[in-house]
Amino acid sequence: MHYRTLFRRTALIALAASAVLLICNALIIWETHTGVHDFESIARLPDARVGLVLGTSRSYPNGSPNPHFKNRIEAAANLFHSGKLRHLILSGGSDSRYYNEPEMMKKAIIKRGVPATALTLDSKGKRTLDSVLRAKYVYAHDSLTIISDRFHVYRALFICANYDIDARAYASREVPWMLSWRTRVREYFARVKAIADLYIFRISPEDIGIQQATD
Repeated sequence: MHYRTLFRRTALIALAASAVLLICNALIIWETHTGVHDFESIARLPDARVGLVLGTSRSYPNGSPNPHFKNRIEAAANLFHSGKLRHLILSGGSDSRYYNEPEMMKKAIIKRGVPATALTLDSKGKRTLDSVLRAKYVYAHDSLTIISDRFHVYRALFICANYDIDARAYASREVPWMLSWRTRVREYFARVKAIADLYIFRISPEDIGIQQATD
C-alpha cells in the first residue's frame, strides 16, 4: 500500500508539473506569435531603428561551430543591409577577456559588412531578461526588433510586453532539430522560469548600471 501511495503521489506531481510546463509554454507562444517574422519574410517586417541580437557562444564546448551563432549573425546582417535596421545592440555574457559573446558577434558581423559604428556591445546581457531590460533602461530604446532563434524570441517578446517595450522579432534560419534539441528542451523550462521571474519572484536584471555603450 505504501508503494502504491508513493507511486500515485509521484504520478500526480509529474502530471501537475507537466501541466504547468504546457500551460506556460502555450501562454507565451500564444501571446507573442503574431510579432514573430520568419527569416524568409523580411519584406513584411516593419522598419525600425534598433535591433537587439541575443547572444550565444560561437562554438560548442567540443570546439565545433555553433549554428545558432552563425544564423543569428546572418539574420542581423540581413536586416541591416536590407535597411530594416540602422543600429544593432549585440548583447550576451562575458566571463573574461577570453570569453566575450558580444565581441565574438562583433567580429563575425563586421565580416558581413556591418560597420562598427552601427554596433553597440552589451557584455552584461547574461540572460534574456537582462538583455531586454538593459536595452530599455541602459541604452534608452523602448522600440526594438529582437533577433534570435524562433523558439527563443517568443520569450524575449513576452518580457518586452511586460515592460512596455514595443517589440517585434525576426527569427534566424532554423537549426535542424537533431542539432538543437538540447537548446530547444531547455527553452521549454526557461519559459516557465520567465513567468515565475516576472509574476512571482519579480526578478530584476543582475546589472542595470551604465557601462561603455559603444566600441
